[in-house]
Amino acid sequence: MTLHRAVVFAAAAAALGWNLMLAAPPLLHAVGEHEAGTLARLVFAPICHQDPARSLAPLGSPLAVCARCSGAYLGFLAGAMILIFRSVRRRATGFAPRSLLLASIVPTAAQWVLAASGLMPDIAAARASTAAIIGVAISFVIIPALESLARDIAAARGSISKGNLDAAETS
Repeated sequence: MTLHRAVVFAAAAAALGWNLMLAAPPLLHAVGEHEAGTLARLVFAPICHQDPARSLAPLGSPLAVCARCSGAYLGFLAGAMILIFRSVRRRATGFAPRSLLLASIVPTAAQWVLAASGLMPDIAAARASTAAIIGVAISFVIIPALESLARDIAAARGSISKGNLDAAETS
C-alpha cells in the first residue's frame, strides 16, 4: 500500500468514526438509552451550538451537532471516499487550495443570505447540503497536507528515501 492510500484510508476511517459518533444520540434514544444519548450530545457541545431546531433529527432525536456541522463532517467523509476511489491529488481540481476553499463557501453563504432575507426557507437539509460542499473541499486540502506531513516525517526518520517513495507512489 502506498503512503498516499494509507493516509487516505486513515483519514476516511477517522471521518467514518467521527460521523458514527455524531449519529449515536438518536440511536441511543431510539433504544431507550436516554441518559447515554444525552451524554453523547454533551461531548460535542464545545464544538457546536446543537440547536435542535437547526439539526437533523433521524429517529426523532437530533444528531450530536447541527445540520451545518453534520453536512460538513459528512462532506469530509465523502471527499475522503472520493480520494480512495479516484486518484484525486492536490492539484486535480485545477484550483489552488485557498481558491477551492473560498469557492466552496459560496453555496453556504448564498443559502444563508437567501434564508435571512426570507427568499428561501431556512431548512436543515439546505444547511447540511451546502456545508457538505465545504466538507468535501476541506478533505481535498487536508488529506493531501496530511500525506505531505507523513512523507516528511517518514523521510526525516530515514524509513524511506525520496527515490523509493517516488517509485512506490507511481506503482
